[in-house]
Amino acid sequence: IKINDFDKAKEMLNQALKMQKDFSYAYILHASIAKMEADQSEAVKMFHQALKTETDNQKIAKIYQSIAELQLDNN
Repeated sequence: IKINDFDKAKEMLNQALKMQKDFSYAYILHASIAKMEADQSEAVKMFHQALKTETDNQKIAKIYQSIAELQLDNN
């Protein structure tokens, strides 16, 4: 993958999620890419998917923090 090759990165993340649907970090990475691409709604959607699969309370808190930051940046 080349630096800033977001399409290739998303493709690889989607492949990882096909193999392991509960891989919360892949959703988080996908959300980070969406954020860098200024696609806030996709970023929020991916963070919510991560919440559905994450079981660690500290990670869940960080995901909620990321969602809140996106919401604040949008308003």
